[in-house]
Amino acid sequence: MKHLVYSILSLLLLFCSCSTTRRLKEGEYLLARNVIVDKSASLFELNPDIEESEFESYIRQKPNRKVLIMRLHLRIYNMVNEEKMNRQ
Repeated sequence: MKHLVYSILSLLLLFCSCSTTRRLKEGEYLLARNVIVDKSASLFELNPDIEESEFESYIRQKPNRKVLIMRLHLRIYNMVNEEKMNRQ
C-alpha cells in the first residue's frame, strides 16, 4: 500500500512538472478548440444546407490531441532537446 501511494505521488509530480506551455513566447497560446459561428442563422435554427465537412478547408489550425486528460503528444514533442537535434 505504501508503494502505491508513493507511485501515485511520483506520477502526479511528474505530470505537474512538465509544462506544455514552456516553449510558448509571450502573447502565444495553445489552441484548445475551433468554433465556427454562423451569424446569418437565427439562434434556434441551424442552416441545413451547410455540412461540417465543408468548413474543414477553412480551418487552418487543429487543436493538440488529448490522451486521457493530458496532451501527451505535445509533451513528447517538448521533451526533445533542440540543441542536440541541431548538432546532428
